[in-house]
Amino acid sequence: MPDVVVVGGGAVGLTAAALLARSGFEVELVEQRGLPPKEPGPDPEIRVLALTPASEAILQACGAWQNLDLSRAGPWTRMQVWGETDHDGIEFLASDINKPQLGHIVENTVLIRALHQALQDGGVTLHCPDSVARIESYTSGVTLNLDSGTQLDARLVVAADGVDSKTRSLAGLEWDYQPYREQAIVAEIETELLGEQTAWQRFTPDGPVALLPLFNRHYSLVWSTTRAEALMELDPEGFEAALTEATGGRLGAMRLCGPRKSFPLGRGCAPHWCTDGVVLAGDAAHVVHPLAGLGQNLGLMDAAVLQEEIDIHSLSMRAMRAYERRRKGPVRATQYLLEGFRLGFGGGWQGFRQAGDLAMELAGRYRAVRRFFIHQADGCLDGPRWLRAGEAFPESRV
Repeated sequence: MPDVVVVGGGAVGLTAAALLARSGFEVELVEQRGLPPKEPGPDPEIRVLALTPASEAILQACGAWQNLDLSRAGPWTRMQVWGETDHDGIEFLASDINKPQLGHIVENTVLIRALHQALQDGGVTLHCPDSVARIESYTSGVTLNLDSGTQLDARLVVAADGVDSKTRSLAGLEWDYQPYREQAIVAEIETELLGEQTAWQRFTPDGPVALLPLFNRHYSLVWSTTRAEALMELDPEGFEAALTEATGGRLGAMRLCGPRKSFPLGRGCAPHWCTDGVVLAGDAAHVVHPLAGLGQNLGLMDAAVLQEEIDIHSLSMRAMRAYERRRKGPVRATQYLLEGFRLGFGGGWQGFRQAGDLAMELAGRYRAVRRFFIHQADGCLDGPRWLRAGEAFPESRV
């Protein structure tokens, strides 16, 4: 019987499984999709992750960062944020926090491949492709019945199967979700002018538009906008012209390098993150606006804090409740911070805009304010003790 079954083979679920395996627990993982391709394609995929230094340290701890193909990772050392004019911008620099870079932009599949190698190294058993059909809790554990007919008995189930988590629903945990009027458009973009190792984000009345540097000197576009449906109907030339206008021509003319995709946006948080034998992590527990690319970073920090509390209190409800207490506050703070950015810089109520202007002015003038925003985004100060102290991951105390 495994100690832990993780449901969900995204970055958060895989990281949680790898960390717990390195701590000495017997772990199995259930994922409804098949294994990732062995080799990446020549061009970047549309879905990318903006990983902070804290997330990179967590991936190093679980054995994935060592397997990552860094030739497919785009570092960024600078982030330029501005509003409707060129006179109200903030420049965040890696030197503000005495780091070589603010993070890396990594393709989702490239990271998933590295995490699968870490699971293999850690002896994690995979049930893939498969999914959970039924959950039964009893005194000393949980029984999972899978669609394949397989039955798994475990002491704990970690639900990391995304915003529409079936495991969360089967466990009877509620979900509080607020949809936004905006949708996000993602695509690969080539720019006329180069801004190497720089992430760009402009706040417009319709929503923020972000360009994240890729390994091939192109950019990953994440355009959160209330005009998504109309923009998706434009031909490539019309969309490129609209994007050039939305970025204020800061990087010159824009060119699409592939298809566009869009998806709805919202903010959510489960009122309770744990019940008998089941605990939530990542998007199954909380969802934030993508304007700062923090969603996956919050989830990776969930995995690290969950591992630490289990290391301290074993696979007990005490560990689950301690994990929830530690993570809920930082998640809520991040949600409120992003909501403030979204309303303050996005042409909302006049009072929000004035507060946004003041925050931008202070950040532009004082390094300490910029450091606060960067550390809030990184999440290291709310992380496990080994991460806060800059120490090595404490393996296998079981």
